[in-house]
Amino acid sequence: YEESSRRESYNKRSMSDYDSLKEIRERIDFWSTDDNWLLDFLIYWGEEMLQRLANFVFEHNISDLHNGNIGYRKGVPVLVDYSSFHD
Repeated sequence: YEESSRRESYNKRSMSDYDSLKEIRERIDFWSTDDNWLLDFLIYWGEEMLQRLANFVFEHNISDLHNGNIGYRKGVPVLVDYSSFHD
């Protein structure tokens, strides 16, 4: 139930949700990927996990989180491929 409830939240995104995401992005300086996917990630996993994702991306110098490398598995936002082009 919780998973489907969270997925329903994706469809109810509002401008205030995007404003909140922008504030979080500014605070943690994380601009590496698409707003829609990242907002879904935030809704599903929460701010602490978003911070952990940002730390992982920074630590491993990942620079190519484009729409071909992010996605959903059974409605859950996931990384499909996070190795950088240079690796």
